[in-house]
Amino acid sequence: FVTDYNAGLDGSTRTVPILDTSYAAAFVVAQLAHVDAANVAGMSYWTLSDVFEEQGQQAAEFANAFGMQTYGGVAKPVLRAFELLARFVDDARAIYPATAVRA
Repeated sequence: FVTDYNAGLDGSTRTVPILDTSYAAAFVVAQLAHVDAANVAGMSYWTLSDVFEEQGQQAAEFANAFGMQTYGGVAKPVLRAFELLARFVDDARAIYPATAVRA
């Protein structure tokens, strides 16, 4: 399993705010295209919501926090990417047969 991965865990998001943008969505799609199903049984993105104790409550709805949705429940582009991938999981298996794409 690959757990707690995210587009901004390298620390660069402190200077370049990317987590609330389409960059994070593109990151997810690109990463999933390279997952080897033989070696990775599952993956979990860090984290579902911007509401978690490590950063405290965000001052703004879009504050470049790690969640896939804002503290008010607004879906960020990365969540929409996962939703889109889920709709096309069978097509993805045909395009990337060696990946761990699952419904």
